[in-house]
Amino acid sequence: MDVRHNNKYRKEPLAKNYLVERGDIVQKASGDLDTGEIGIVLDYWDNGIGNDFVSVMLPSGKIKTWYAKLIRVLIPIHNLVIYQDEKS
Repeated sequence: MDVRHNNKYRKEPLAKNYLVERGDIVQKASGDLDTGEIGIVLDYWDNGIGNDFVSVMLPSGKIKTWYAKLIRVLIPIHNLVIYQDEKS
């Protein structure tokens, strides 16, 4: 199977109803495995026939691939605020 990873932020929605970007905090909302798990999006791609996937890192450090239609975005990256120490 030839899977081509997207190198730029994706502007069109994944799974039709939401946008997902690298860095978003997501939850596996349904499915047989990993349901309820939370992770951070590392990458996303489609397999060329209309199925979207996301690669996520779990708090344990494991990297998993989830079907995008089965995830829910909990915290979009653009809502996160990063504070920098003034000494840095």
